[in-house]
Amino acid sequence: MSVLRLVSDTLHLHCGSRSIRLTKIEFAILAELLNGDGGLVSRQDLLRLVWGSHICVEVRTVDSHVARLRRKLKQLGKTDIPAIETVWGLGYRVKYPDGPADSP
Repeated sequence: MSVLRLVSDTLHLHCGSRSIRLTKIEFAILAELLNGDGGLVSRQDLLRLVWGSHICVEVRTVDSHVARLRRKLKQLGKTDIPAIETVWGLGYRVKYPDGPADSP
């Protein structure tokens, strides 16, 4: 499995020799999901952790940012990297290519 490396000062995601720039929001979402180590992170938790409790943001905003983040991950051209998996009605988690399929 390829290793993903987030560089906070440049907001870049590195994977091998490839690199992509993320927005601050994309970077924060990916960091929270990777910190979850494959565990479920709810949309509400992402709203609170990424945007803060003082900002009024719709839950669907999280979905839009995750969709853009998925497109950027595809730009890396790697098939052996973690993917962002939707757990319907609950949130998101990182799915590792070699990991077992587990329940929410």
